[in-house]
Amino acid sequence: MYELKTTFEHYFPENFQGGECAAFAEGLIAIGLVGDTNETKLQAVTQRGILVKDLKQFIVGDCVVLKLGQAGHVAVVNSIVGDKLTLTESNWHLDKLVHHTRQISITEPDIVGVLRGILKVNVLNPVKTFKIKLVQNQKWPSIQQKIDECSQRLRVSSQNRLDFEVSISQTIFDVSKIPFIQEINSKIIDPNWYKENITPFGKGFDFIYFSFQDPSPFFLGSLGYTNDQSINPIECSGVVTSENEQVGSTTLPDINVFIETFLHEIFGHGLRLFTNQNDRRPDNTFLVHDYLNQTKFDLTGLLNLVDYSKLNPIGNNVKLTTSEDGKTFYIEGDKGKVGIADPASLELIQSITSEQSVTTDPNVLEVQTLSQGFVLNKK
Repeated sequence: MYELKTTFEHYFPENFQGGECAAFAEGLIAIGLVGDTNETKLQAVTQRGILVKDLKQFIVGDCVVLKLGQAGHVAVVNSIVGDKLTLTESNWHLDKLVHHTRQISITEPDIVGVLRGILKVNVLNPVKTFKIKLVQNQKWPSIQQKIDECSQRLRVSSQNRLDFEVSISQTIFDVSKIPFIQEINSKIIDPNWYKENITPFGKGFDFIYFSFQDPSPFFLGSLGYTNDQSINPIECSGVVTSENEQVGSTTLPDINVFIETFLHEIFGHGLRLFTNQNDRRPDNTFLVHDYLNQTKFDLTGLLNLVDYSKLNPIGNNVKLTTSEDGKTFYIEGDKGKVGIADPASLELIQSITSEQSVTTDPNVLEVQTLSQGFVLNKK
């Protein structure tokens, strides 16, 4: 589970009256009673949780128990990026209000341990889960960890509206023999070479990303995509000098170059191609570079510009219709329709609405269109 902040905010908006911290946390995660003192909370963690000294790693959904004052504090981890835990909590300021943005380090000395339990609210599903083929020209032990961090950052920055699945293919191309061409202020891989050697891996995927490694600074910054919207998938590529290379900027000291370039190329340039939103300005500069560059990483700001309606498989002007015999109900938009009498279609509808179950009676159902899709509401 990568991110719960959007889900928690949906049910309990910022400054919601949440009450005492432990009772609020128990309303999100089934952790049982923990009492109202540091001692009772420590006892709960000791008996049915994990003490910090025994904890191998934090996970999203953990209820973190902190030793503070006389009563202690309980907060729920809604997302994890790097070594930072973002918390959903109530009564942190002793005002019984809910907040979702405070961050603490995984090494925070006040952490006693965690309690884990079943999530008690329905998770909101993303609007679009992209299929990505990663063609990796080097074998890294940390690649899955890097992919997981990319997914985490994407879900948080898109407010849980975007996610992706990755399939990896390994190659052993001699990088020194890969042809490059000059494009404005950067170099990109020769499109003909890319189409012949890389694109065939991507059949059936939304994006293909060719990652290659070269220790020479000459290639550093040779990032780009072949600007060709007539084919599927959208083609992207990125180069790094080593597995653990960091961006190196004083303002971005902790971002791995693979992570920055993967998100930059696919969900910066590539996504704007996917949604048919212009990336280049009249002077040939890129809009994406205002948000993602060597000194700035504002993925949230960039994704706020995405036209999410273009990612909805049904489209806009959504309405409820029926078949001629009246036995099948449809959710229909200007891109197409799905029948909700069919179990597979019902599952699809549930995945792109904020409802986990829907009624098919048009007398009690209305369709509300939103920029990121639609929801079904009872009248």
